[in-house]
Amino acid sequence: MTLTVPNWSIYAPEAERHWESLLAPCTVHYCQGDVDHGRTVTAFSGSQEEVEAALFRLAEDILPRIDLREQTGVHPRIGALDVCPFIGPNDAAGFAHRLQQRFGIPTVLYERSGDGRSLPEIRKHEGAGTRWGVATIGERGFLLAINV
Repeated sequence: MTLTVPNWSIYAPEAERHWESLLAPCTVHYCQGDVDHGRTVTAFSGSQEEVEAALFRLAEDILPRIDLREQTGVHPRIGALDVCPFIGPNDAAGFAHRLQQRFGIPTVLYERSGDGRSLPEIRKHEGAGTRWGVATIGERGFLLAINV
């Protein structure tokens, strides 16, 4: 079982139910946006193949809606698919390569999948100067994130 928690640089509450429908047959744990952060966080799990297929369905629907040059929100971001962590068995490096091939989005690997750099370290050195910026992909342990 693989869990992923992709963070998208978009707030579109009217689309959240549609995005959840694109995740089947995966188990949806979370799909919610935040207007202040200009961000939607999704969390879902399934087999590696199911998770990757669902990610591509989401990307096909969400990416055309995003232009980082016009985005607002207080959350730091460097990509339309800003960060896509995988927890559990996964092929994060392979997914990053396939995402880059399919959509032309530059990718950078982090934590266990890359050179060990953390997401904040990567954000210091990468920039979002293009429509979709850079997608940060990686394997990490469980994380509890709280926005206050």
